[in-house]
Amino acid sequence: MRMFTYKHCRKALCALCESKEVTDAPKGLSAIPDDIIYIATWDMKHWDLTDQFIRTCKPLVDSIGYLESRDANLADCSTELLRCANHLTKLKLLPNDSSEFYENATKLFNKAFHTMNTDIHFLCLFLHPHYHCLAIAPVTFSRTFQDVCKIALAIA
Repeated sequence: MRMFTYKHCRKALCALCESKEVTDAPKGLSAIPDDIIYIATWDMKHWDLTDQFIRTCKPLVDSIGYLESRDANLADCSTELLRCANHLTKLKLLPNDSSEFYENATKLFNKAFHTMNTDIHFLCLFLHPHYHCLAIAPVTFSRTFQDVCKIALAIA
């Protein structure tokens, strides 16, 4: 399966925007506005930002697809959330990227992460035989074994 990048999309849009059918508006159809043609053919900043958006969001989209395509449990959801967080921390800004977008995306993801990282999700992660070590990791905002006991007792 061939992966298309934003460069493939830009090339296809450029070819489309330069065709006579687009500029002459045949058969009573409307022509594509000039500002759209400009963005598709000349505005490289638009394409750089589109690429940054795709690089930032792709792991989230992949995780959603992965979890929806199988019988996922709460531990699977937690590990996918951790994988996305890991990706975001390792994302490198390219020269034409927007640092403001990156900072805002990180801030929003962290807020959503802490909202979704509930005690129940944590307990499921802890009880899963493969993810036990992830649950009690020595990182900021991690929980302890005493927290595991409190959460389990509260449920019981």
